Amino acid sequence: MIKSRPSKTWLKSTALAAILAAGMIQNGWAAGLQARVNSSIVAMGDSFQLILSTQDTNASQPDLGPLSQDFKVQGTSQSSQTQIINGRRTDKKSWIVTLSPKKKGELTIPALQAGNVSSEKTSIKVLGASAAPKAIGINGVSVTASIEPGQHYVFSEIPLTIRIETDQAFQDAGLIAPQGDGFELSQLGEDRSSQVVRNGRPVTIIKRDYMLRPQKAGSLTLPPFVLKGSIPDPRQKRDPFFDDFGFGSSMMRNFGIGRMFQSGKPFKVRSDSVSIDVLANPNGSAQSNNWFLPAKAVQLKAEWTKDNPTFKVGEAITRRISLLALGARPEQLPDLDLGQASGVKLYVDDSKTDLVQTNDGTIARKDVLVSIVPTQGGTITLPEIRVNWLDTKNNKEQTAILPAQTIQVEGAAPLSKSPQPVSSPASTSVDDTGTSQSFGNLEAFGWLGGLSPLQWGLLAGGLAVLAIGAYSWQSTRSPSVSRKRAQRRVAMKYGAKPAVSNSSDKQVNARKLLIRVVKSGQPNKSYEALMTWLRLAPHQRQNAKLQSEILTLEQLLFDPNSTDASWNNSSLLTCLRELGHPEKAGNKTILPGLYPTIS
Repeated sequence: MIKSRPSKTWLKSTALAAILAAGMIQNGWAAGLQARVNSSIVAMGDSFQLILSTQDTNASQPDLGPLSQDFKVQGTSQSSQTQIINGRRTDKKSWIVTLSPKKKGELTIPALQAGNVSSEKTSIKVLGASAAPKAIGINGVSVTASIEPGQHYVFSEIPLTIRIETDQAFQDAGLIAPQGDGFELSQLGEDRSSQVVRNGRPVTIIKRDYMLRPQKAGSLTLPPFVLKGSIPDPRQKRDPFFDDFGFGSSMMRNFGIGRMFQSGKPFKVRSDSVSIDVLANPNGSAQSNNWFLPAKAVQLKAEWTKDNPTFKVGEAITRRISLLALGARPEQLPDLDLGQASGVKLYVDDSKTDLVQTNDGTIARKDVLVSIVPTQGGTITLPEIRVNWLDTKNNKEQTAILPAQTIQVEGAAPLSKSPQPVSSPASTSVDDTGTSQSFGNLEAFGWLGGLSPLQWGLLAGGLAVLAIGAYSWQSTRSPSVSRKRAQRRVAMKYGAKPAVSNSSDKQVNARKLLIRVVKSGQPNKSYEALMTWLRLAPHQRQNAKLQSEILTLEQLLFDPNSTDASWNNSSLLTCLRELGHPEKAGNKTILPGLYPTIS
């Protein structure tokens, strides 16, 4: 019996059907949504990446809603890739989703939908920060955190050093510092690197310094530092396009050019947690009002804003007092207690703080401008100034002292308990330089009593002619010159310097504060606020009413016989309101101010 052969037509049909079936299977796989993670083990507080990819170019944005149950979506990026190999084109669309776990344990990443394609579910393992492996995806790399031994106080600066050792060449890397509510952490200076040889292999050592500042007393655990990056992956396939042009050659890799076209192999290395005991203010319970200033060193110093100043009764001289603290922040610096002294009044004109970074730590600085106004002549001693602080190096309470200083004041000391006011027109006058001049004893003019009536008439007529001439000469002078001289008198009288105007917002805020202080009825505080406002708005000094109010305050404050109860603040309030609204002052010829004001 002879068996018949299958026809060629049947064989061709069968082969074509097999090819079509294989193509359908391949297309069905290609059209799916693949899901993978860059790390199957994650620590709490860390993030990982979920990569979704498909060859369906019509796939829409994936629905990430199902992830919200166990994960927090931190960001999403999208990319497209096209390859043509042997004339065959392949398109690929990918989404990279950055996630962070919400809890520990074995967590499931659910199936996700992107249009008509969907992914399979997968899982990751989430560990506690202390239980997670120190190194993932790399060997020969370590991260160590260390703190100087000793007693550590709340709000003090504690030096912390990170040491990284590696025998690997990083493609890219970054150190992530921990964050928390119970501490502040700031980098200090630049990284330091060196190399050693161990077991015949070069090892690179990188050190980075931080300043740790605890915000509360008690036990403090600092979470691990994390070094994340990538290293060249020898298993990664290079694109033949780049090999054809020489980008994959060893010469190009030596110059780092090949790395630009490689994603690299990701890695993660963490340090151990660091725990310390933070001590509270040692005097906090005994003296609740005691200011606590922990620092490594504290210094007080003072200088005059003018070289070799001359002190005169009623004239203000400005003194700059500086407080510097190493290892502290500006908000930790206390207000200075200027004390009280006989024969002088002290007023704080201005205070500002600053922060300077040094290799030894941060230096907090406070500069206080104090007006020294003598109220009597002779020898006057300015009291010493003290600031208590805690030496964190030696665990010892210290006191920074600015010694007392003696000054010599020109002018007679008061002869009675009721001296005349400093600016009394009956005894002194002010020349163009603001210098007080004494008229001397009136008995020297006793010869006037021997004049006859005719001589008196001639003398009176001559004086009238001189007065008219002086008035005419004064009226021809430039008004701007008069205003400048008046402004200079007031500035010298109060020891104030012309200041460059700041922004209008600062002027408005200073004026609002001034009005509130004046309403409180405190003349000394009102004087300080008035001087601060005038430094921001120096053009207001030209106002005659305001000059009169300044002189009234001066007499009240500088006259030892005056009392706060004798001051009527309503007049100054009215003047300030008129300055804020020039149209209400009744003088339509005055130009509006250069700076806006709000009443």
